[in-house]
Amino acid sequence: MKSNVLTILADSLLDAIQSTVQYCEASLVPGKAKCSVSAIATWDTGASISFITREVISSLGLKPSAQLRVRHSQGESVTDSYEVSIRLFVGIVIQNVTVLEGSANLIGMDIIQMGDMAITNRDGRTVFSFQIPSSHKIDFKQLPGK
Repeated sequence: MKSNVLTILADSLLDAIQSTVQYCEASLVPGKAKCSVSAIATWDTGASISFITREVISSLGLKPSAQLRVRHSQGESVTDSYEVSIRLFVGIVIQNVTVLEGSANLIGMDIIQMGDMAITNRDGRTVFSFQIPSSHKIDFKQLPGK
């Protein structure tokens, strides 16, 4: 099975991994989602679910699909959830993702766990790579020369 890959090559060490994504109306028909909102999203392994900003919600004209109880650093709260499709990069649209409203656009573990991710920082340069679907195990301890 062919994997689709996103690689970010930075000229320095990054303190956050960010990429441009497109948010789309949720669609029950694969490939038919209307993707009309581009935004910068942060890849966040500490978030169990993905988030979108009020601006993205308004731009897409989204209505809440449900309310979810969420645990966070300040305790617990109930918040609206929304259904969207997210184009991570060319060739990859994740259909009908449940997201929450947040102060930033975040790609959470609900999406990250669908593929393989690696971050390296050799020679003062960050390289981030994500592929979907997952194709193999990455174990730096098992690399040749270790």
